Amino acid sequence: MQQTKPPSKGLVGLAVAGVGALAIAIGHGAPHLFGEVFGHMVGEYLGLNLIVPAIFIAACWWAASRLVKPRPVELVPVVGVTGGQLAFYLVVALFLGGPGILLLAPDMVALAVGLAWLLKSGARAPLIFLLAYEGVGLAANILTFVNGELNPGVFSAMLIRLLTLALLWNALAAIKSPQPELTSPSQTHA
Repeated sequence: MQQTKPPSKGLVGLAVAGVGALAIAIGHGAPHLFGEVFGHMVGEYLGLNLIVPAIFIAACWWAASRLVKPRPVELVPVVGVTGGQLAFYLVVALFLGGPGILLLAPDMVALAVGLAWLLKSGARAPLIFLLAYEGVGLAANILTFVNGELNPGVFSAMLIRLLTLALLWNALAAIKSPQPELTSPSQTHA
């Protein structure tokens, strides 16, 4: 006869906490509680893997809000997140040395080109370029995650890419395609 193994204390504690949280949520504003619990779980799991890039992103977003004035307001978050990613990759590459620089160079070049192009033109084309870059990066992160690298770094990168994709899509929708200017017959013959 096989002996059954008792459930681990961690799983029992998690189940009790989950049931308790659900009971509280039903009676006291579920969205707030679930947001708090989810935020705590994400923070516990990701820790510095999300906090450090978030600091770079917040600093660049703040700088962009001060420096990117004549552009549509939707470009400020895009510049902030893209610049934050670039700054984070640069610091990590310098910290890791040669192998880190080689590993992150393609990402840094793509982000630098997309960011410079966006700041120069403020048009849709660099947003589409950055959307493509982030989409390919997210696909690579998901593939890595699915193939067994269940680590907080990959999960953190996926969350940042999802945020960036959402902000890029919002900016792309806000910047209308240039419409050809219609000229009146009197302007063409004058």
